[in-house]
Amino acid sequence: MKTILNRSVRIARIPFAALLVVAVAAFAAAEKDDDRWSRRGDRGDLVWWPALEIAGDAGRGHGLFLDLCAGCHRSGDSGGGPGPDLSRVGNWKAEKVLHDIVDPNAEVDDEYVSYIVETTDGEVYTGLLVESTGGGVVLRVAGDLIEVPAERVRDVRSDGLSTMPEGLTAGLEHADMADLLAFLNR
Repeated sequence: MKTILNRSVRIARIPFAALLVVAVAAFAAAEKDDDRWSRRGDRGDLVWWPALEIAGDAGRGHGLFLDLCAGCHRSGDSGGGPGPDLSRVGNWKAEKVLHDIVDPNAEVDDEYVSYIVETTDGEVYTGLLVESTGGGVVLRVAGDLIEVPAERVRDVRSDGLSTMPEGLTAGLEHADMADLLAFLNR
């Protein structure tokens, strides 16, 4: 091993190959660990990680909840709609709540999987499957029930995705996300 004299400090030169091996191993371990956050591995939640370090304001978060979430979710006395009741997420880790907001398709309960119904006259509806009997279907689309009788159904399929749209965080700042998390985790 060679040494380099640098202003009276002796620094051992570590072979580049050894550094490369260590860096690749560390990167592989980090990638494996990071996959727990997203089955697709897009890691969008990492962009929002700084929000977890900010003390959010639950009052401002309530306003954001009303604007972004209350059409589909309930939390306490606020909101409603076809999505899960978020009143109990206060028991969850903030990291999980953040991840579910940023990547709503990573983990989807069967009852909230999106279904697409195409009709014989070209209409397309996307929503939660409420009922499917005799070839006809009933979907919950936002707050409405859409009934498509069997004779009008061309195709019914699930894309396996959540009805919660991606991209709800567009236009938000880290402080906004911290506020929303403070409200949801109250």
